[in-house]
Amino acid sequence: MSTQNTKGAVKIYVNGRKIEGANGDSIAGMLHKNRIDILGRSEKYHRPRGYHCGFGACGSCELNCNGQPGTVSCITPARDGDRVELKGGFPSVRFDLLRAADAFKVLLPAGFQFKLFAKQPKLAALAARFMGVLAGRGRMPSREEQERAMVKRVEQLEPDVLVIGGGMAGLQAALAAVDATRQVLVVDPDFAGGRSRVDTENTSAVRTFESTLDEVRSLAGVSLVEGTVIGALEGVFPVISGSTRFEVRPKRVIIATGFYEVPWRFANNDRPGVLLGDGALKLAEIEGASLGRRVVVATDRDRGHEVAERLQAVGGNVVGVIDRRDEGDCTSIAEHGLPVLWNCEVTSVTGLRRVRAVRFTVGEQRRRPRIETLKADALVVVGRRRPAEEFGLYLDHSGKRLPVLKVGGAGQLVTEADIAEQVQHFLKEQQ
Repeated sequence: MSTQNTKGAVKIYVNGRKIEGANGDSIAGMLHKNRIDILGRSEKYHRPRGYHCGFGACGSCELNCNGQPGTVSCITPARDGDRVELKGGFPSVRFDLLRAADAFKVLLPAGFQFKLFAKQPKLAALAARFMGVLAGRGRMPSREEQERAMVKRVEQLEPDVLVIGGGMAGLQAALAAVDATRQVLVVDPDFAGGRSRVDTENTSAVRTFESTLDEVRSLAGVSLVEGTVIGALEGVFPVISGSTRFEVRPKRVIIATGFYEVPWRFANNDRPGVLLGDGALKLAEIEGASLGRRVVVATDRDRGHEVAERLQAVGGNVVGVIDRRDEGDCTSIAEHGLPVLWNCEVTSVTGLRRVRAVRFTVGEQRRRPRIETLKADALVVVGRRRPAEEFGLYLDHSGKRLPVLKVGGAGQLVTEADIAEQVQHFLKEQQ
């Protein structure tokens, strides 16, 4: 099921070391293929960070790319010749002596840095600089790197409808909105399909993302911009696209920003090797990377069992499915030979640098529940989803009010017919 091309088509440099990957790989996916699983360190306790959500929602895989800090590597395509610097760590990200800070976290409570030398400004400034070094913020971009990132051109756009989000729902909204007199602008960072490429519920469309994108591109009334909407002020939506800033003044706005997977709370849930379901499918099915030699899936819904089956189908060695529920129909799982542990709860993962085992309780929670351990080097968590509704909430308090419609994951509409009906009703209301 992997859609990648021949390995070796792309070469990048990671802290000076050359690695190879395939056309279409994300930077994080290429690093994972080359067994580089620690992508950075947390700023305060220097805990290891790695690939987690797969869709740029968690911030665990940020690194420096071509001098630009904060590059979200799971959604940034690797380009031949890219130079990547992993964040944090002394003397290196993989072997970090400053990891000892985690052992003394009781002495470093939340907000301690704001109270340190509060009455001595000069010492406070020196302490802030020192802690910045300890946090592994890295170097500032050079003047040349800063110039490459600067906006060099500004363009004005006035579409009838601005669609924010170019996944399946956004493209379907654009198709429903366009007509002979109405101009539609769709903005998305990469038009790569978002979560529709790994959709486990298969309710959002009856055709592929690629065919929908081709149809949208063929329409004269729809324009596509690869970029990011960075806000809204008095009806103006700035869009950053490379070295160009578009100032967009739409008459109506459709938000199709999708949804997030919600991680579970358990000890060491930030350890490299803990992945969310959609990100795991993207890494295994689309980028063709191995999650590990022993994979455990933890879930509380049927979707988790489908994720386990699909990971097994692409060569993942799924050694068990931990399900919070008391009982369920495990016939399809049994056909694949996957053991299901019902009524179990993940309590922690072990491993200093990455997952080495999963610990979980068995049966109902008691004062002293029985805890068991399952050896694994990857834990895939498949839980609930929540709408990515932050931009919609922001628009509610951004000054000039425009007519706004939320579709797809953000509006809890799942079928193409639903989206088309809602868009048409929305446009008629605003005529």
